[in-house]
Formats: sequence, structure tokens, C-alpha cells
Amino acid sequence: MKIILAASCLFVAFNGMADSACQQANTTIAQIQGSGAVSPLLDQKVTIEGIVTGDFQGQNGLGGFFIQSLKGDGDPATSEALFVHHSKTEVAVGEHWVLEGVVSERHEMTQINQVKSAYLCQKAQDLPEATPLTLPLKSQDLEAFEGMLLELPQTLTVTDIYQWAQYGQLTLSHGRVFGPTQVAMPGQAAQKIKAENALNKITIDDGRDGRYLPQTLRTQEKAAPFSAQHPLRLGYQVTGVKGVLDYAFGQFRVQPTEALRFDSHGNPRQAQADSVGGDIQVATFNVENLFRTIDHGKDICGPKKNWGCRGADSKTEWQRQLDKVVSAIVQSGAELVALQELENDQDASVKALIAALNERSGVEWSYVNTGALADDVLKNGIIYQGDSVQPLGSHKILDNHSMPAYRVHRHRPVVLQGFETGSGVRFQLASIHMKSKSCREAEGENKAQGDGQGCYAGERTLAAKQLLTWLSGDPLGLGIQATLLAGDFNSYGREDAIRVYEAGGFTDVIRHSQGDRNWTASYRGQVGALDHIFLNEAAMKHFTGASQWHINADEFHGLGYNEEDWDQGHPKPTQYYNNDPFASSDHDLVLVGIKK
Repeated sequence: MKIILAASCLFVAFNGMADSACQQANTTIAQIQGSGAVSPLLDQKVTIEGIVTGDFQGQNGLGGFFIQSLKGDGDPATSEALFVHHSKTEVAVGEHWVLEGVVSERHEMTQINQVKSAYLCQKAQDLPEATPLTLPLKSQDLEAFEGMLLELPQTLTVTDIYQWAQYGQLTLSHGRVFGPTQVAMPGQAAQKIKAENALNKITIDDGRDGRYLPQTLRTQEKAAPFSAQHPLRLGYQVTGVKGVLDYAFGQFRVQPTEALRFDSHGNPRQAQADSVGGDIQVATFNVENLFRTIDHGKDICGPKKNWGCRGADSKTEWQRQLDKVVSAIVQSGAELVALQELENDQDASVKALIAALNERSGVEWSYVNTGALADDVLKNGIIYQGDSVQPLGSHKILDNHSMPAYRVHRHRPVVLQGFETGSGVRFQLASIHMKSKSCREAEGENKAQGDGQGCYAGERTLAAKQLLTWLSGDPLGLGIQATLLAGDFNSYGREDAIRVYEAGGFTDVIRHSQGDRNWTASYRGQVGALDHIFLNEAAMKHFTGASQWHINADEFHGLGYNEEDWDQGHPKPTQYYNNDPFASSDHDLVLVGIKK
């Protein structure tokens, strides 16, 4: 017998189960857990026994370990495991212990704390059989499995990494999870998808209690620190996750007991966009606040210098941002690009972009010189390679001057320009950025209507009708029939505004060629297409192909250009930045091919 004295508590370790101390458990774990959310034995002193299934003691650990009954009570409504909040006694997975402590609830999870005695009865025991948990879940209420050893036997897909750097958390799902109105009509059908999506996800934690801890990423190729060159992307897959079911801060999550190994083949990075054919390639790209004016926290941006700036907070950040955007445009292969979220200045930001493109590509780029547009801090733009396509006539702007009812305080003015390719194809391109789904300042009909479209759906639908009306009047005066609408429409594929364009004779070429399950952005574990290129019937005669280049939606956004510390005392790792197209924005680039 070995007696250990620590922190005024007596811990006695025995070598065999014959010793009387290992026969003294008087309460089963199932009795402590009960069938409700709170233990029926709350605040009572109990003596329990079980096998250690997950050890999370030590530095940055969870402050204890999970223990599970040797034999269940046969009631599927009661869990057979719980967390022991205790780090003064060293334990190991597979050991059989008898513990005396007090039942409590921490972060709404039943646990044992104030451990008074702990007896090691047997080492190296077989673990209880892991309970299989498959997605989609039958219910989001996993109380009956709280603390238990689980196995996720399916091949699951990484669907959310927003909390990856801060808390080491990610979300898995069975296949991609799409925003409801990307794949279903607004209303009842979308609500059905929303309910299904809620059951098709589970959070995986890293078994540590700390913020911004270094993460080791294991793939089929190697185990190395997570970085810009060794990323974790949405779409990566993992099979056979094993762990214990934890609960904290309103969320069930699995704490792995075996290291996760991800398969990047489910969604590898592509150094270049897929080929779309054609004599010229046209793209749309939301460049996420490309501002030449450095953001020093003052309201000095916008045409009236009354907006706070966005984008880079230093000259170094500006260069890092510019380098990434240039890499994306050059490696996309596009010769003509509709841009969104440029700084709404006279031309300083777009001129800086053009200069960088010329230097990087060795090709002469030009831009449609719109000057400042309306009063917003952002504007749309169009850039092009002069050797591949030539502008026809002057550009035109859809704003409150060309159409008084058009609401420039909601939508950015639309930029329209005619072009002709070297092979003689004439077309007009509109660069578009419609009101976001953000509910800021939303009132009345602009609030979310519960149909899945978010806020300002009516505004986006109205703007779509206004745009089609404006185009029908041939604003360029050139008689060009072939028309491309490109930009950030802030509407998923089945929403009302999208159906207005389709009813007006335009084809969403990505959905036309790939179906509903496509995406350019991710939000809270769901993906969908906010960025579109529409072609009318005349333009479709020249259409050769379309692709979405997933350089941003699937990336951890913290791999972008920002240098700021995560927060005080937590500097952002230098290896989180690389001069490449990935994490260059929060929207993917969309590309189409046009032939003679």
C-alpha cells in the first residue's frame, strides 16, 4: 500500500481490488447524473467508482479528468460518466478509481469536485465501449451522453474553424452544410433546411483551457504547427473521432482522447483557378476593404471625409493586403475583373492596385476611372488588361442621379462599362454590390422576416428590379445586347432578388453548371454563394465555362494581412501570413469564360 499526503487530503493507492477501500462506492454515476439537466444529488457528498477515460490535468488542461462506470444501469436516459474537477492526484487513462467528493454543476455540466479521497484500485483496465454518435443527430440535447466516451464513426467534414486559433475549436458535419436559402426556397422549405443543419454538426475542442495556444495540425502528410503554409480548411475530412462529451458555455463539445488526423484531399488548395475556357476570362472579386488610406481611427474616409476608414491599419498591413489581392487576381487568370469594396476615393486605391498588378504580372492593366461614387465609404470598380479587351465609350453609373428611386444609402452605385475583345465580341459588364444581410438600423419590413433571407431582403429585391429597368433603357447608348452582371449580391442562390434576375432573362452561370451546392462565402458553419455572375441570353451564346476559386471562404480568416495582436498578451504568430492568394479576402473569386 502506498500512502500519499497532499494538500491536507489523504489519497491511498492500492494494488488490487480486494482491498476494502475499493469496495466502498455507494452511489452510481447514473444516479448522480439523473435524467435531467441538473443532478438530483447536487451539493451532496458521494463516493463513486469508474474507469478514467480522458485525462485533462496538467498545464493548460481542463483541470481534471473524465470517469465512466464499469457497468451501466441500462437506462438510456442517464449518462454513465462525469467530470472530476481535481488535479492533485495523478491519474491515467484506463485506471480504476474510487473517489469521494461533492456533486456540483460547473458551466451547467455535472461534475465531482472537492475530492476528499481517491483510491487507485486497478491499473491498465479495458475502457468502456465507446458509444457511437452519428450525424445528423436525433436531437441537440445530448445530456444522456454527458461525460461519456464517444466515437464518431463516420467520415466527417470540417465545416467551421472560426474559433480554431482562439479556443482550439472546430465544427464537424456530415458533408458540407449549406445556408438554407442557398438550396431551398425562402420560407417553410428554408426553415426545414435550417432545422436539419442544426442537427448536422458537432463541436470538437482541443482538451485545453486557454486562449490562443499553439495548435499542432496533423494531416495525412505530416504533423506540424498550424500556419499559413500548413492550414486547416473547411472541407478537410476526419474519420473515427474518439473523445469524451464535455459541456460548457451552452454547448456540447467532444474533447478528443486520440489525436485527430485530417485528410486534406477533401478540399485541397488550388494554386490557380479552374480553367473556364474562352477568349477572355471575366471575374468578380470582393476585395474586402482595399483602402489606400491607412485607418488611424479617425473619420477621414469617404468622399466627404466623414467615415471611419477600413482595411489596413499601417503601411505594412496595406502592403501585405495588396500583395495578397494581387496574387489572387494574377493567379486567377482573369483579364477583366469587377471589383467590390474598393475605397471610395477619387482613384488612389485602384491606381495603387493597378501599379502592383503591372509590376507583378508584366501585363498592362487599366481601370475604369469612376472617381468617387455617392457618399458611402466603399465603391465598386472595374479593371482590365488592355491587350485583351478594350473599353467601348464611357462608363455609366446607376445611382440616385440616373434613377432617383435607387437607394445609394443602401446599395453601392452600379458601374457599367462596354467592352470588346480582340476576337470582336462586344458586351457590357456591370460591377454590383447590394445591401448586406446585416440587421444594423433595420426597421419594419427591413428586419428579418423569418424566411431565411436575413435583413433587407426587400431592399435587395427592389434594387434588382431597378437595375433591370435601368439596363433595359440602354444606358451606354451602344446597343450592346450581351450583358454580364457580376458582383457581391449579398443574396444566396434561391432568394427573391436572385429570382428577379432569373425572371429578367439572366442565368446564374455557376448554378447553371454546378447546381445549388456551390459557395463563395462561409458564415457560422454554413456556406453559400453571395457572389454571382449572371449572363443574359445574348451573352450565354459566348459562354464557355464558370468556376469559383475557393481561396477565402474555406480559409481561416486569421491567415489574412492583419498584424495586430489577437489581444493583450497574445501576439499573432508570424507564420500566420504568407504572400499568396489564400485568405486575401472573405469572399471567393468567381470566373467565367467568353468566346467569339
